[in-house]
Amino acid sequence: ATGNGVRPSAGVQLINNRQYTLVIEYATEVIGVADALGRRMAKVNAFKFLAMALTGIGKPAEAYEVGKRALVLAEEHFPGHLVGDCCGVLGDVYLKLNDLPTALSYFSRALTVYRETGHKNGQALCLIRLGEVYGTAGQPDAAERLLVEADGLCDEIGNNVLKRSVAFVRAGLYMRQHNESGRSATDAVDKAVE
Repeated sequence: ATGNGVRPSAGVQLINNRQYTLVIEYATEVIGVADALGRRMAKVNAFKFLAMALTGIGKPAEAYEVGKRALVLAEEHFPGHLVGDCCGVLGDVYLKLNDLPTALSYFSRALTVYRETGHKNGQALCLIRLGEVYGTAGQPDAAERLLVEADGLCDEIGNNVLKRSVAFVRAGLYMRQHNESGRSATDAVDKAVE
């Protein structure tokens, strides 16, 4: 469970456990079945998970192509939070590539979609990712403002998994601000949540 009583899908669980090979196999199979059955939403979700797995194994160019296909399908057939999901996936690709302006653009678009649709988990996740972008760009004050908002949303919706993500990003900010790359991650998390 995510801390809010909602059990993540098999795809989410596999991504969270970094089982990228299984995600690639699963998503590829789902895409084929979805095509055969005309199930566009299943296809969008499978493309989305495939893009996440490709990002996870360090294949951002392939992840971009798959993520873009997911976004095009979502925009054509499923306006709403699924478009936000796809924008978030593409934001992650660009964050991994350290293309911060493009990551910022995709995460900002995702956040707008999530706010319009009232999808609070998506909002919290985008705020965390935007915090990562600003932190990486050397703007810790902007990052912290976003993380404070994300932390509040996590409390509101009871999502402890995302709340831990806020602490992790804060730890990275703390380490960058204090140039303490030699400190343990545990120490940095402790300092970040104080």
